[in-house]
Amino acid sequence: MKKLKKFFWGKFPRLTKIYGAIMNKEPHNTFKGWGIITTDNFPPWYRPLNENLIENKKFSEIHELFLSKIDDGFALTQYSNLSKEEKIKRVNELRWRHYILCWSTSFVKNNEDKNNVFVECGVADGMSAFYFIKSLFDIKDKSIYLYDSWSKMEKHNLTSSEENSVGKYDYLKIENTKKNLSEFQENIIFNKGMINDDFEKFTNPKKLCWLSIDLNSSIATAKCLNFFYERIIKNGIIILDDYGSVGYTDTRKAVDKFFNSKKENILQLPTGQAIIVKK
Repeated sequence: MKKLKKFFWGKFPRLTKIYGAIMNKEPHNTFKGWGIITTDNFPPWYRPLNENLIENKKFSEIHELFLSKIDDGFALTQYSNLSKEEKIKRVNELRWRHYILCWSTSFVKNNEDKNNVFVECGVADGMSAFYFIKSLFDIKDKSIYLYDSWSKMEKHNLTSSEENSVGKYDYLKIENTKKNLSEFQENIIFNKGMINDDFEKFTNPKKLCWLSIDLNSSIATAKCLNFFYERIIKNGIIILDDYGSVGYTDTRKAVDKFFNSKKENILQLPTGQAIIVKK
């Protein structure tokens, strides 16, 4: 019955909506999660439409592979209190955010400058890293720089409005992340430590084509932008995870302040993320 409903929704979406209205039923959700509900459009992973574009088909394959990893020992310590079914539900709800990460790697692959250096600041268990690294399957000589404190958040790195995060993420361990991402170990450089003005304590790339920032701290976000911006090649990508999310207004203010004097435009997305293309 579910397959039949899905077939009719795919073939006759307008009629299905009219039927739902007549029967006083909720419209069919094409996606629901992370504060987003769509009913009128098909997400990129919608079968069979995703098979028309190789990038979309590949993303679906990566997503299904990650779901299988939940049973195969991928440690999601952020969701340790959830059942397997709840973990799968949560990962499914994150699909749009992960799709955007994978799309952005496809974007930089087409740059004239063939720089293959990717940086993620704020790694946690490595879930998002798994998605974007797996999307780089066709690049052999890639270098992945991962930055995280893998420890609790400290007061001196947070503004007054962010202090409710003090002590969070104390359960994160770099050993778990390394195990989760072990299949990519030959391409990864791990940088463990608090992000501040002292980037010399890390092993840093001279140039990069892609930067993702998910630090839940406006201070650390600003320091990352200050350090990496000039190193990003033309048409490189910056993805900001918390830019439009509730509770992260200081991060938004810090990012806006940084780019007010720059040539780039900030594209805010319904997921709370933002994308910037380096000019």
